Amino acid sequence: MGYPQSRAQQALAAAGNDVQRAVECLEAEAASSSENDGGICGVCAICTEPLQPRDAAMRCAGRGGGHHYGHAACLGQWVEQCRARQQEPSCPECRGPLQLRRRRIQDFLQEPASKRAPQQTQVLREVLERVPDGDEWQDVDWCQVAGFAALVAGGLLAAGLFAGLLIQDKKRQDRDRQEG
Repeated sequence: MGYPQSRAQQALAAAGNDVQRAVECLEAEAASSSENDGGICGVCAICTEPLQPRDAAMRCAGRGGGHHYGHAACLGQWVEQCRARQQEPSCPECRGPLQLRRRRIQDFLQEPASKRAPQQTQVLREVLERVPDGDEWQDVDWCQVAGFAALVAGGLLAAGLFAGLLIQDKKRQDRDRQEG
């Protein structure tokens, strides 16, 4: 697919001369129904604010034919909301699986703390522990990221059910002894 030279140059400049990001921006624009200019790569799928290619830290896998992008700060908020609802994080627009750019999240975490909430910092650090090094888009195994809490909760639930069954069995045995 070809792009007008002036638009390609704008996208390259807005992406800090990163060809891969510039192409992603141009692809996002082509998939988007709205006209964008000034290097804007669509809007954030979470906050709907304009999104510069260099700020994109999250995107959906694009299984529906196009990608939806998001800021790192918005990603942290979105993952927290999904966790609170006990849902696996997915694209808020198409519900497709999310991919992350490790370097974008690392850059965000190095910004002054006043720009982000403590919950965002924690969840994004947890995500970074599970995403391989590199600047390419990476799939995330959310079961591993949020898995520890789920495992603990599942273990407690199983232990509670087992204890309940033991208590019921003991009561039944006591009744049987009293009757017999």
